[in-house]
Amino acid sequence: MTTNLKVIELRGRGRPLGESHGEALRDLIRNHVQTSHDLYRDTLGAVADRPALLELSLKNAWILKRFSPIHYEELEGIAKGADVPLSEIFLINTFLELEDLKAPLLSHKLLPPNITPSPPKATEKKSGAAHPGPSSHPAAKAVTSSTSFNVKGRAASESLPLLGQTWDMEERMAPYGVVLKIICPDRRKVMVLTLAGVLGLCGLNDYGIALAANKLVALDAKEGVIQPVLVRKCLEQPRVGDSLGVLALAPRASSMAWQLSCGDGAAFCLETTATRQALLPFKSSLAHANHFLDPHLATDEAPGWLTHGGTWVRGDVAQERLDDFKGRIDVELLKTLCQDHLNNPLGICAHASDGSSELPKVATVAAVIMEPNSAAMHVSGPNPCLNVFETLSL
Repeated sequence: MTTNLKVIELRGRGRPLGESHGEALRDLIRNHVQTSHDLYRDTLGAVADRPALLELSLKNAWILKRFSPIHYEELEGIAKGADVPLSEIFLINTFLELEDLKAPLLSHKLLPPNITPSPPKATEKKSGAAHPGPSSHPAAKAVTSSTSFNVKGRAASESLPLLGQTWDMEERMAPYGVVLKIICPDRRKVMVLTLAGVLGLCGLNDYGIALAANKLVALDAKEGVIQPVLVRKCLEQPRVGDSLGVLALAPRASSMAWQLSCGDGAAFCLETTATRQALLPFKSSLAHANHFLDPHLATDEAPGWLTHGGTWVRGDVAQERLDDFKGRIDVELLKTLCQDHLNNPLGICAHASDGSSELPKVATVAAVIMEPNSAAMHVSGPNPCLNVFETLSL
């Protein structure tokens, strides 16, 4: 068995780096773009046609160009290298922000005035009788989710911090998982787990800083900086405080739970909405899923996005495992945590349903465990229970 994840080494910064990314993964990026449009047509419901999606994702372009010109240029480079329109690259980099449209109170707020919500695509049974598509049933929406775990040195068997997470998405996205090993002109190094054409979902750098992220949805979503840009800018900082500042002070577009760890021993969990943030205190380890833990931010959580209770199960299972093994947590234990099936098929290791029920076809497309001190990443493709973890290092 293999990880099923491509590992690509890239050099440079800005537009040249993006061009190398686009050229190396051209076919994969083009397929990713088309699959994204197919997925949104089938599951998003609020926006079904290509022009509407592209217009929506481009709303953030001017903010990104001002916030981080170098990463805006990298996106331009990816588009050139893959020979696809820049708008399509923005689309696939905005996929977590587009999740906000699955919350009924947000879809009308976020859509431009000239775009009206459209009904989801209908699918047909073998008998030929039409029945509603996946997004017509509130419990059937395919939600991008994840479970993260932040372990301070005092809770680890070797007294060294660990950070990791799973990434759960609609199973059609599984072929596009990649790892980028980036060597900057000043010799700084960054490694990110991501999707082809996307700047980064989580990762680490050779300064000993590691970052994981969980999608959240609050009612204040707006135009702003998108998640992949924040990931890359955060991981290009030399100090964990600088990374924390990037996440806390940026004009964000949406909500996330950010798990930060560094080789010096500090670790943080920062929950953010587009306009608010809260640091979650923890002494030894903290698990996070896709619901707010801070009671004040939880009051802003968008109703109708979390369509089943799996997030609370995943968060509770992970936290209990971390608590039970305090002082003995190691990479192997976290691998087994990534493979946990309680609440199957929507456990920490999620398996797409067979389509015979209202359950979404969500699967764990990747899992990663990071060691900040050694700048090492243990990564598995879909599903971690069926795959091996490959160790990569900077």
